[in-house]
Amino acid sequence: MRGVAAALQINSSLRTLDLSRNEIGKETAGMLQVALAINTSLTFLDLKSCRVSASILSQFEPSLAINRSLLILDLSC
Repeated sequence: MRGVAAALQINSSLRTLDLSRNEIGKETAGMLQVALAINTSLTFLDLKSCRVSASILSQFEPSLAINRSLLILDLSC
């Protein structure tokens, strides 16, 4: 997941990223949080069935406040 987060920081053409059914823990959420703060092209992030807890989800809050391109964040079960 580290590689995905790193690539997301520099990629300017990716619009959709499907990470569904992956376990998103504290470390992964931290990496994605940094990437989302920098990325300006991603419009859809699929975290469906990732068992994201409320405390993990709160890590995304600062990035989501900054990121203006992400339109859909799917957290459904």
